[in-house]
Amino acid sequence: YGEVRDEKGERMSKTKGNGIAYDEAIEKMGADVMRWLYFRTNPSSNVNFGYGPAEGVKKDFLLILWNCYKFFIDYASFEGVSKEELSDFSACSLTNVLDRWVIASLNKLIGEVTQAMDSYESARAVGLLEDFVVNSFSTWYIRRSRGRIGYGAENEKDKKDCYLVLYKVLRELLKMLAPFIPFVSEEMWQNLAGPESLHLQDWPLFEKEKIDEGLLEKMRFAREVVSLAHSARRKAGIKIRQPLLKLSIKEDRADISKDKELLDLIKAEVNIKEVAFDKGIDDEILLDLEISPQLRKEGMVREFVRMVQVRRKEQGLKPNDEILISFFSPANRIGEVLQEQKDHILKETRATDIVADRRLEGEGLKGEANIDGEVVFVSVKKMS
Repeated sequence: YGEVRDEKGERMSKTKGNGIAYDEAIEKMGADVMRWLYFRTNPSSNVNFGYGPAEGVKKDFLLILWNCYKFFIDYASFEGVSKEELSDFSACSLTNVLDRWVIASLNKLIGEVTQAMDSYESARAVGLLEDFVVNSFSTWYIRRSRGRIGYGAENEKDKKDCYLVLYKVLRELLKMLAPFIPFVSEEMWQNLAGPESLHLQDWPLFEKEKIDEGLLEKMRFAREVVSLAHSARRKAGIKIRQPLLKLSIKEDRADISKDKELLDLIKAEVNIKEVAFDKGIDDEILLDLEISPQLRKEGMVREFVRMVQVRRKEQGLKPNDEILISFFSPANRIGEVLQEQKDHILKETRATDIVADRRLEGEGLKGEANIDGEVVFVSVKKMS
C-alpha cells in the first residue's frame, strides 16, 4: 500500500515539519475535500496530501459540481418550478438530442460506477464521477442548455424537459456521490429533494436499455470536431464570440452529416454559420477564417452582450432583474452597431434601454472593455 506524503511527494516527519494535524486539515480543507483527495488515489499509490492538492479538488471538482447544482436551483427558484412538478420523470419527452445523450451517459455512468464499487475500486469510481460532472454534465450538457431555460427561453415544452433532466441527473449523481462526499451531497439533496436524508435513499437503478451507444458515439465525434475547431480558433487568435462562416470536416466517422440537431450543436458551440463535409481538405477540419463586415458586427454585439452580463454578475443581479445599459466609446464605432441590433441586445440582457453616457469615461478602467479594438465603457443599473 502507498503512504500519505506531503504535497511535494516527500515523507512527512516532525523533523521536516511538513505534517498537517487532522483537526487543522478538517478546519481549513473541509472533510469532503479530504475524503475525495484520498478516494481519488489508488490504494497502491502514495497520497500527496496538503493545501495545494486540496485546493485543486475544490477548484477542479467540488466547485464545478456546486455550480451545476446552483445553476438549476437559481433558475428553478426564479421560475417557480416545484419539486412536485419535477418528481415524475416520465413526463419528459426526451426529444432534445442533449437530453437523450445525457440520460444515456448517466445510465452508462451508473453501470460503471456500480461495477467499480462492487469490485472495491473506489479510485476508479470517483474518477468516473468526476469526469462525468466536469466534462459531460457541466462543460457540455449545461453549457449547451443554458438558453433553454430562464427568461429568454420561448419553447415551454423544451424548457420543462430541460428542468426534468437537470433534476433527474442531479438526484442520481448525488446518490452516487453520497458515500464519498456525505456532507456537501446531503446539503444539496435537502434543497433539491429533502426532507428525508440522502443517505436513506436507494442506490440508483441501472437501466441498460437507455444507453444509446450510437448516439454516444455520434456525440463523441461531434465534440471532437468542436475541440479541433476551438484549437484552430486559438491558433488564429480569433475569439469564440466572433462568428465565422464555415467549418469543413474531412471525414464523417460517426455518420452525423444528416443529423441536424448535432450539426446545430456544432454550429452553436463553434459559432459558425455552416458545417460542410469535404474529403478534399488536408486536415481533419478546416475553418474559414475570413471575417466579413457583417460577421465583424455580429462579433461586436456578442462581446458587448458578454460585457453587460459581466456587469450584471458583478452587481449580484438576479436573472429576472431588468436593467438599463449605459455605454460610451470615444471612437463611437460601436454606437451604430448597437443601434442596429438594439432589440436583440435588449432581449438577451433583459434590459429596458441602451443609452450613450459620456460620464462613464470618468470611471476609468473599472468599466472599460475592448471590443474589436475599440475602447468601450459599459455600465448597468437595476430598474426598480
